[in-house]
Amino acid sequence: MMNPVALKSKSKAVRMLVITVFGYVLSLGPGAVLAMLKSYGTLNSKSFDVILLVSWMVDFARNTSSLVNPSIYAYYNGDLGKKLTVCLIQKIELNS
Repeated sequence: MMNPVALKSKSKAVRMLVITVFGYVLSLGPGAVLAMLKSYGTLNSKSFDVILLVSWMVDFARNTSSLVNPSIYAYYNGDLGKKLTVCLIQKIELNS
């Protein structure tokens, strides 16, 4: 028998982990698929414009990982907003 608070905390951690892994698959998966398609020569018959567009889209998806993962962490961590506010206030005071 588990404490309800501990059970809620564990389920929240598992949800955050699942969402983070799903985010990694969506942001880093296209790069792996593109590398595989290039290695098998599937893209050899495509024009340069198509390959460039696909490469830019894959790079954009890869860069979204840097935005999505901190956002997921911030959503599931209630103290993060308070800590960021304190850091921001300290930085403003230092610059004044």
